[in-house]
Amino acid sequence: MESENLLLPFVDSEPEGSRVEVHGLYSRYLPGRRMVRVYIPPGYRRAWPRRYPVLYLQDGQRLFGETGETWGLQQVLDAEIGAGRIVPLVVVGVDHGGWDGERDPARIAEYTPVRDGQYGGGSGANYGRMLVEEILPWVTRQFRVRKGREQTGIGGSSLGALVSLYVGLENRKVFGRIAALSPSLWWGGEWIYRYLEGMGRTAAPRPRIWLDMGEREGTTHIARAEKVRDRLVAAGWKMPDQLYFHRDAQGEHHEWAWGGRLGEVLRFLFPA
Repeated sequence: MESENLLLPFVDSEPEGSRVEVHGLYSRYLPGRRMVRVYIPPGYRRAWPRRYPVLYLQDGQRLFGETGETWGLQQVLDAEIGAGRIVPLVVVGVDHGGWDGERDPARIAEYTPVRDGQYGGGSGANYGRMLVEEILPWVTRQFRVRKGREQTGIGGSSLGALVSLYVGLENRKVFGRIAALSPSLWWGGEWIYRYLEGMGRTAAPRPRIWLDMGEREGTTHIARAEKVRDRLVAAGWKMPDQLYFHRDAQGEHHEWAWGGRLGEVLRFLFPA
């Protein structure tokens, strides 16, 4: 996988703060230049040869920047690491391949494991191959990240959460931690239920999973999330250690809500 480094900040101040690098990558599986945004934790350069856990998040366009319209990811990570509530980690935000927000056809295609009768899509398998076969090895070569499933997580929100569940469960020997925030469980006639039922109780090893939904997203979406929770329990996940289900009383289907509970997600997945 070729890399074009678009922004490589150099920090030489005391103390060394976090930074975000932006790279342009090219894939064999999906077209166009892929933007990848990498959060480097405070003290990274001076902590040689220390290696870090790594979390891969979808919708990289919406992760960094001012809070409200984005997750405010860098601010949340800095606060949680600084307070000693989570271990320092590298976070890789992978942009989707579109340009027009959550309804962009390219985003819909990449983040959906099967086709939907109304919206199309269904390129999630190729997206997963790009992540596992191209982006993960590139990150391992370029950054000091730890190897092994217990040190590697995947996550996202909405359709990004749906594809994270799918890719994470399909690659259980690669990803030991999954974050699914407000997943779009309605996709493909609620295909996810059939997928989980097909897994049965043979889903070993079982990643640690955070699953949530906002109360303001509606009772139907909450009921779907509860049904997924129950399917996972039936497949052998133990609550709350392996599976944590959260209903956000103030949660909406929006970046501000996902960023607002991100600290809780990180404390469950990567506790100090």
